[in-house]
Amino acid sequence: MKQQNRSKSTLFLMELIIVIFFFSICAAICVNVFGSAQQMARDSHNLSNAVMAARSAAGCYKSADGDISTAVELLDGAMSADHGIVYYDKEWQQVASADESSFYLLIDPLEQPGEAAVAVFENDGEEDALFQLQVKTSRGGGAYAE
Repeated sequence: MKQQNRSKSTLFLMELIIVIFFFSICAAICVNVFGSAQQMARDSHNLSNAVMAARSAAGCYKSADGDISTAVELLDGAMSADHGIVYYDKEWQQVASADESSFYLLIDPLEQPGEAAVAVFENDGEEDALFQLQVKTSRGGGAYAE
């Protein structure tokens, strides 16, 4: 009788360990999925704000009739060499300097008069733009995304 009870309890413990192991693996997979979903939501939020900032800058450039310095004044940004720059923090609020910023917007003139490239970058050293837009004034056409 004792021999049969011992084998049943051993079998029960082994089944319990297997079930706990299975649920642990499932929990780890769920945590990973939720973590990647949160990162995707953050990236989507940043892209959406980058598009809005670039379109706003394109509108200012067009209303300034292709004058980058006037467009940068309308955006409360700064001129640096021949391009305009506007800095944003991680909450997409405009800030005064690069030290406080997480993102920045550049307005660069293109070869043709009245044309410029508006690009939004993350301030993490990467050279890839979050969003880029080419703008032409009324002399050159309309704005379009790349």
